Amino acid sequence: MLKFFLSSAMLSAAVVTQAVILEIAESEMRSYKVNEPVTFTLTAKEDSGEKLSAGKYKLYFRDSGGKNYRNAITVDVAKNNPFTVTTQLDRPGFIFLTPSALTMPDGKKIQWKRKTPEPFGGAAVEPEKIRTGGKKPADFDQFWREGLKQYAQVPVEVVPAPELKRKGYNCYHVKVSFPDTSGQIYGFLAIPQKPGKYPAVVSVPGAGPGSPGLYTAFAPEKTPTILLTMNVHPFKAAKNMTEQRKLYNEYVKQFANGVYAHSNAHDRNKYFFRNVWLAISRAIDYTAGREEFDGKNFAATGGSQGGATALAMAYLNKNISCVAANIPAMCDHHAWKADRLESWPKFHRTLKGKADAVAPYYDVAFFAQSIKVPVFIGVGYVDVTTPPATVYAAYNNLPGPKEIMPLYRIGHGATAELFKKANAFLTREMKK
Repeated sequence: MLKFFLSSAMLSAAVVTQAVILEIAESEMRSYKVNEPVTFTLTAKEDSGEKLSAGKYKLYFRDSGGKNYRNAITVDVAKNNPFTVTTQLDRPGFIFLTPSALTMPDGKKIQWKRKTPEPFGGAAVEPEKIRTGGKKPADFDQFWREGLKQYAQVPVEVVPAPELKRKGYNCYHVKVSFPDTSGQIYGFLAIPQKPGKYPAVVSVPGAGPGSPGLYTAFAPEKTPTILLTMNVHPFKAAKNMTEQRKLYNEYVKQFANGVYAHSNAHDRNKYFFRNVWLAISRAIDYTAGREEFDGKNFAATGGSQGGATALAMAYLNKNISCVAANIPAMCDHHAWKADRLESWPKFHRTLKGKADAVAPYYDVAFFAQSIKVPVFIGVGYVDVTTPPATVYAAYNNLPGPKEIMPLYRIGHGATAELFKKANAFLTREMKK
C-alpha cells in the first residue's frame, strides 16, 4: 500500500490527533485495455489503524500526470471510508489519482504531507502503445557522431587510489577532461587483483551530489567484475558523503534554482550533458582497452539520471553489451505535446519553452531507437519525476531484446525485487 502522512501538529484543531494515512489500491495490479474500467479503493486511517470519521478532499483524475481527463469528485470521509471509484482512459497512458488538501470539519485545510511527491494511485492502460510526444531531429545521429569524433583521442587520466578499500581489487581515480577545456569529470575504477579476463560494468549515480567512492547500481551475481563509476560533476570526489554534499551544494549555487541539468539548455553544443556523456563514453573506451577486460561483456547500469546515462551509453558506445536501467530520466522531453507529464529535468515546464529545440537531442527515447543490445528497465507506476509514460515511450522504441519490470506501488525509487531481477538479468546476459 502507498502511505502518506499528515503531521500531528497540523491536526490540532481536527478530529484526530495522530498522523493520518491514506491508502489506495487498484482492483488488480496489471495493465488495462483502453476504455476498460479500473477500480480504486481509498481508505483514510489514523496511524494506529483506526479509520477516520471526518474530513473531505477532492480527487483529480489525470492522464499520465498531465491534464485532468474528467471532473474532480469530492470524497466525504464521514460518509465513504473506504471510498471506491471506477474510471478509465480512452487512449494508452497512465491513470494518476491526485487528492486536494483535506478540509476538516472546522474548515481548516490541511495539506497532505508526503514523503515523496508521487500521486496516490497509478494504473497502466495499454502502455505498450505509448509513443513519444515529439520527433527525432533529422541530424540527431550526425550530431552525436561528431561529438564522438571530438572525444576519440581525449586522454583518460588514471592514478592509484590506495585510500579506496575493496577486497580483491586494485582501485584507481579516473579523470576525463573536455577537449574544449571547459571542464572535466571524475570517477573511480576497480580492477580484480587476480590475473584474468573479466566483464565490466559502468554505473552513474542519480541526480544530486554524486558518489565519493565506487558505486554500482546493478552487477552480475557472484562474478568478479571490472567496476567503473563516473560522476557527472567537474569537481573531484570528496572522502565521504558529508563532504561530497558540501562540494555539491557550493557547486550548484551557480545554476538557476540550483539545477545543473538546465545548464546551457538553450544550446545543444554547450548543454551540460553533452560533454558529460561523451566523456563517460571515452572512459568506457579506456576501460574496454585494458588487458583485464574480457573483450565482450560490458554492462551500463544506473537509476534515474544514471538510467538515462546507461541507455545513452548503449547508443554512443560500441563496447556496451547490455543495459540495466531503473526509472530512467530524460525520456520523452516533448511529452507535453501529448498532454502527458514530461520527465526530469522537465525542460518545457521549468524553462518555459527555452530548451524545446535542444531537448530532442538529449531524449533517451530517441537513443533507444538504435539500441540493439539486451535491455532491462524498471518503471515506477506512481513516479512523477520520471513518469511511467515517458519510460514506456523509450522502452517501446527499443528494437532489440528487452524486458520491463512494473513497480506498481513505487514512485521514484526501487525495490529489493527490482535489484534481484536486474542483477539476475546481468548475470544471464554477461555469461553469453
